[in-house]
Amino acid sequence: MNIESEPDGGAWTESGWIDYGFKSYYALLNCGFRLRPTAGTASGVHPVPLGFGRVYVHRPQGFTYDGWIKGLDAGET
Repeated sequence: MNIESEPDGGAWTESGWIDYGFKSYYALLNCGFRLRPTAGTASGVHPVPLGFGRVYVHRPQGFTYDGWIKGLDAGET
C-alpha cells in the first residue's frame, strides 16, 4: 500500500495511519534498533479518541516504573 494514496479529503485514513506506523516500526527494526512497543494518543493528528492506544504490562506484584519497564522489555504486554 502506498501511503501517498491514503489521503481522504486532506487527511489520512485510519488504515493509512496503521500502514505508516507498521512500515516505520519495521524499517527501524530492520536497521537494528531495539524498540519498546508503547502507545500514545497523537491527539490532533491521529483520527482516534484520546486514550485509544494503550499498552498494559502484567505486574502481579504491583506497579513500579522500573518493574513496568522491565516487563515491557520482556514482552509481558
